[in-house]
Amino acid sequence: MKLRDLDALLSRWQSHGLLSEEQAGAIRAFEVEDDEDTLIERDEGADFDLGALLSYGGALVALGAVIGLYATLFDDIGHSGRIPVTWGVAVGAGVLAWVFSRARGGGAAADATGFATTILVAWAVIELFDAAGWFESRAFEGEAGYHRDLAEMRVAWIVMSMVVAGTGYALARYLPAPMAALSASVALAWAAAILGGWIGDPSSEGPGTVGSQFAVIVGIVLAAVALLDRLALDDRATLWWLIGALGTMNVGAVFLSGDEGGAYEALLLAYAIGLGLAAIFARRKVVLVFAALFLYEWVGFVVFRTFEGAVAAIIVTALVGLGTAVGGIAVQRGLMERLWARRGRSTPAA
Repeated sequence: MKLRDLDALLSRWQSHGLLSEEQAGAIRAFEVEDDEDTLIERDEGADFDLGALLSYGGALVALGAVIGLYATLFDDIGHSGRIPVTWGVAVGAGVLAWVFSRARGGGAAADATGFATTILVAWAVIELFDAAGWFESRAFEGEAGYHRDLAEMRVAWIVMSMVVAGTGYALARYLPAPMAALSASVALAWAAAILGGWIGDPSSEGPGTVGSQFAVIVGIVLAAVALLDRLALDDRATLWWLIGALGTMNVGAVFLSGDEGGAYEALLLAYAIGLGLAAIFARRKVVLVFAALFLYEWVGFVVFRTFEGAVAAIIVTALVGLGTAVGGIAVQRGLMERLWARRGRSTPAA
């Protein structure tokens, strides 16, 4: 049993008058004692301290340095040299993440390095297809040649996405490197967008309407899978998965609203309401954050389309901001906590 599950049970029993607040506190204290017989699973390293921040920052800076090195030197290295280098670095990063995961206090470094591994794997897969010429026009003649180039490019992106998704999920679950789940969910949504014509069309300067719809739909599906606990991932990995899924959904929805308007603009409000309800029933703060984000985007589109950037738009936006501040006070006073408590948990999960 996880600690949040215990809290949910205690809150539920309290709300039905089966336990007093003192009794619930005593049970919780008893179960979380440092005892070998405890049933509570602890999420070690859940609290971010200076050491964790240094570990995350250092690993991600190293990732940026490696990519910068690739971009700087690879023009002077042939494909025969690039492929072993990129795959060697990707595998080395994975091994290093495993070593960090086994070291005392190495959880944060393992997490960040595991995430970096997924990025390096993506680069390594791209190098394979680049060596085969699938990311460039090979001077095929006529419409048939264009479609062949286009098909090759899309296949390359889809294969890369699926490899990254599999790598990210495996690292998030078994290393564990929770942040790698972000790469997994984004890669799946990216692959779906490619299938919808979002990526890989040389004649298109931006995401297409169908591709963006794919991204939104797949983002919703991936988020639902996470909220229904179908991933077999820990809480933090599920959080990163949700951020990736809902973030991709948001990008696609905002593009559709800005480019197409009309019904797509109204859908922003529908998504905000739907995610707000999902946040209450699933008791996830991250879903509530994205619900608020969709709501703000909808307000922004409506206000500025209606008033065309006039002073009235600024006033309306300011009032929305003040309303949010009042909502923040309500949260601080515990109104949301009581709402979540009625759903069986005293404190919502992130």
